[in-house]
Amino acid sequence: MRQEHDISRYLSRVVDSLPRAFAQLAFLASLRDSYTRHYLQEGWVTACSTGELNVTLQDMHHSVFASVARLSLVELSQELRTHFRSIGEVERSAATHGWTLSRIAT
Repeated sequence: MRQEHDISRYLSRVVDSLPRAFAQLAFLASLRDSYTRHYLQEGWVTACSTGELNVTLQDMHHSVFASVARLSLVELSQELRTHFRSIGEVERSAATHGWTLSRIAT
């Protein structure tokens, strides 16, 4: 139980260190395999089980998604503008392509 609390606290600090809600969402989404819907485990699975890690990250992901979904359209567009300004062209192209593929798959 202590380890689960430790990993949750650690991951909360990591996510909270990101400056904006959309940046947090992008980070959590980058850890998730879109095919298996499991999260990247490397390094963290030594602190807890794979299942505990997936549940912790999934709960965080849902929470951050809900906070982004509550943003006004103006706030969301500002977050998106800031996010896309912060990444390079290669990442922007990959993000756009990945988003398009995820829309097709669902």
